[in-house]
Amino acid sequence: MDLQDVNIFSLSKQDTGVLKGIAICAMLCHHLYGCPIEGVESYTGVFAWLGSLGKVCVAIFLFCSAYGLSAGYKGLTTLQEKLFFIRNRFIKFFMSYWVILLVIVPLGVFVFGRTFDIAYAGLNVPKRIIYEIFGINGGCSYIKTWWFNQLIIVMYLLFPILYRLISHVPFLSIIVAIIYLLLGDKYTLGIIELNIWLVPFMIGIYWNLYEKKMRELFDVCQSHKILLASVSLVSLVIAVLLRSSLLYPDNIRMETSLIIAISLCTISILRLSPKIMHLFAFLGGHSMNIYLIHSFFNVPILHSHEWLRGGGNFVILMILCLTVSLVIEFMKKRVGVYTLQKQLISK
Repeated sequence: MDLQDVNIFSLSKQDTGVLKGIAICAMLCHHLYGCPIEGVESYTGVFAWLGSLGKVCVAIFLFCSAYGLSAGYKGLTTLQEKLFFIRNRFIKFFMSYWVILLVIVPLGVFVFGRTFDIAYAGLNVPKRIIYEIFGINGGCSYIKTWWFNQLIIVMYLLFPILYRLISHVPFLSIIVAIIYLLLGDKYTLGIIELNIWLVPFMIGIYWNLYEKKMRELFDVCQSHKILLASVSLVSLVIAVLLRSSLLYPDNIRMETSLIIAISLCTISILRLSPKIMHLFAFLGGHSMNIYLIHSFFNVPILHSHEWLRGGGNFVILMILCLTVSLVIEFMKKRVGVYTLQKQLISK
């Protein structure tokens, strides 16, 4: 692909799919090596570093979600259109989530013995089940990694406000973002502690709204592909080093710089290799399913042998999750889940 023929700052559906594919790989690294399950010895060296760095997956997912929301929201004019747009996003999210919920939870309870009493550890079980159905259990979810459901639901609800703020008073919203970067881990918003996850979500909105102006500003790079690729790669390396340095140990504030660097590298480098793009886009297409099911398969046996702890567990877990995801997608088509989803959206 010739970069002179495309807007280097405009992310296509494939581009965001690639970013989600990168995020899902980072997520597996984070949960395998960065926060090993109970009874598994902690990882050291390069795997511990990958596990820590993998936490950027949350910021990437938020960035892609905000960018996609903004792209679809941009042409809407009436309040009814905007409300229907957000409603349809929720329909798509919950249709995917509920299918996994109906598969994973019964398997966990009746086959693997993870009862609700064990999962919710003394909390009000009926209340938690209701919260689980609506994705707002947060850190108390049946599968602990499902805490992200609550975060993305809140972001969907905040999106119209953030979009209006950023499109009408961009400089004020930049100030808000900076303040949140500095103080975000000390305050909560409603039912969820947003920390600084609000910022990568806002960056996704900014990117979509002002990508044309970014192209005009950096148009000189349009005719210097090697320079652009080099600058993007260097920015990624610097962001990774800062994220991993002693000055910012495991500091999620650095995810903001990582998001920008990873996105630039995706645009300027990976587009030159269609096969790699297709591979990551394929993984990105299954990112929702893999996110929801991967912790269910992250069991001690994946960490039991030296060759598995040497990266083999990542390969096995990815293959297992992809296989299950493909089966789930096949069954969803056969039983008419997508047909029902289209009918709900069309109403």
